[in-house]
Amino acid sequence: MNKKIKQAWIILTVVVGLFIVVCVSSFLSENKELDEASVPVINNHWYYEFTDDQIQAAINKGLESDRSDMFQEESSRIIKVHENNLLEMKENPPLVYFYTPTYQIIRRAYKDSQKMDMPSISDVRRDNINENFLYFSIDVGMNREDAYQNFHAVLRQGDVTLQPVGGKLARLDSPSTKIFSPGEGQAKYTKEVIAPFMIDDKINLKEPLYLTFIYSGKNDTATYEIIPSQQR
Repeated sequence: MNKKIKQAWIILTVVVGLFIVVCVSSFLSENKELDEASVPVINNHWYYEFTDDQIQAAINKGLESDRSDMFQEESSRIIKVHENNLLEMKENPPLVYFYTPTYQIIRRAYKDSQKMDMPSISDVRRDNINENFLYFSIDVGMNREDAYQNFHAVLRQGDVTLQPVGGKLARLDSPSTKIFSPGEGQAKYTKEVIAPFMIDDKINLKEPLYLTFIYSGKNDTATYEIIPSQQR
């Protein structure tokens, strides 16, 4: 009798132990799934992945382009104004160009062709396909030659706000260009600045991004919308 009771206790202990193991494993698995669901993984590497054939096609397009072709190519990269809160220059919001990786390759090849040169695929991969970088060119009209001193821009998506690389716009200190005989109320000077941003996986290139250009202060702005995945 004692032997049977002892065997029964052993069997019961094993069964209870297995039940506890199954329950704990199930609990840990469910919590792991919840944790993974609460932290979305956004991988933007695909945006910067180009085959050799794609790079060569962009190079060829640049080599075969003239000034008129390049003007049309750049104009196709203009992004739309989403919200215009400019004060003095409300009728003349800046033109913002999204310099996609493909456009950068075309532009590189075009400039090299003017010097009777031709970039290689490896040159382009090294110099023009910069993963985790987004580039914008901003063409700004001004009434005052020194208005550019207050220019700034940020890139936003949801709660994430990015500052330009280095904390300020590039080419900010280059000279302004005077416009001769402007119409009434039109800009008297123009200036091009570059807004480079470094992104991470908090940014989803398949969702809208908003570039806000700051003219003279935080209440004098224009915001532009872009979905990078629609332009590569």
